Amino acid sequence: MSALDNVVRAQNQAYSRGDAKIYESRRMTKYRLTMTGYWDYIFLMIPFAIMIAPIFYCLLSMRAFAGKDIGPVLSTLLLLFTFAVMAVTVINFLAARLIYFTDLNAYGCYKFGFKNSPYALATGVSKWDLKHDKGLVGEFKGYVLSKSLKVPHKILYNVCVPMPNGNFQEVDCIIITGSMIYVIECKNRGGNFVGRIDDEVWTQFIGRQQNPTGNIYIQNEKHVMAVNRFLLDKDIVPNGVNVCTNVLLFVGQMGIDIDRKPLDFMYGDLKHIKKYIEQNEKLWDDGTDTTEIVEEIYDALLPYSLYTPAERKRMMDMRDARKAEFELGDFKQVVVPEGIPGVTEPGEEAVIRYNNVYTQLLFSNGATGKNYSTCWQTRTDIPAEYLR
Repeated sequence: MSALDNVVRAQNQAYSRGDAKIYESRRMTKYRLTMTGYWDYIFLMIPFAIMIAPIFYCLLSMRAFAGKDIGPVLSTLLLLFTFAVMAVTVINFLAARLIYFTDLNAYGCYKFGFKNSPYALATGVSKWDLKHDKGLVGEFKGYVLSKSLKVPHKILYNVCVPMPNGNFQEVDCIIITGSMIYVIECKNRGGNFVGRIDDEVWTQFIGRQQNPTGNIYIQNEKHVMAVNRFLLDKDIVPNGVNVCTNVLLFVGQMGIDIDRKPLDFMYGDLKHIKKYIEQNEKLWDDGTDTTEIVEEIYDALLPYSLYTPAERKRMMDMRDARKAEFELGDFKQVVVPEGIPGVTEPGEEAVIRYNNVYTQLLFSNGATGKNYSTCWQTRTDIPAEYLR
């Protein structure tokens, strides 16, 4: 556990000083992100180039046929216009297929060696599946992220993390490094999402349309709680360690406007998340060999990523049949002014919340003003008498 002790110490130091390099983006309350890049513009320019070329050709033809029969000019114009329409249609169709792979790293992972890639072998997903299922593109981006990271790590896909009540949480992607576990929810959705961080329902804006939608932060926070509780129950990590980060990986054009940003929440596109993870690892790396704890966490979670499609379907059916039994319930909050012996510092106020499955303690970074931020720690060491 010495490696974890070093992680805890480094985390506490980073939280205490509000390290600007890492937490600057976490302090932002409004953040817009789009995926549009150079390759998007190239794909959009090709149809226009094809349409412009026939126009120039026709102008030259009209000049050549000046004073002569205009029939050949009109025929040429009609023929080239038909060709341009067909070409634009084909290119738009191809662009629709390729728009999800406009990132060069993503395209390389898709085009070269995909069949024998760790992602394809672990999930059974084929190129045909990626082309025809937009939801899979988000998970594929998790693999692209893993390939592009320049830090040692392990990765798991589609992990059905067991819960204490017999239910499970299905996680798109989990990246395990020497100092953190990144629980990643991949979203291939468009629009701008607006709401309070604790609201169950957010509003999705697409142009002038407004649609109620579930809170995507809370959705992945349930995954984070399941992973934290699983590792606590396995005695792999101790209480009081912020071992998991809630990561929302965007694919496509998407933005989030929220009232505040928890300490353990990060969202963005592949480039942004890659930079965030690499900065985190650089900040918390003190030279300690964490290979053993990384392998231990990976080995513990690996069996829950190996279910076959048929097994997953049975698990989903079971969950649907026992939906009422598996209800988490609303969180109830308790404030303990004098603190909890062995859990908080003497005399330090403790804020607890609990539902039918999880008990959590409010953790803050100790900063003041705009730098102040909090998150909830899943715990198993809070005595029952405090849960009233």
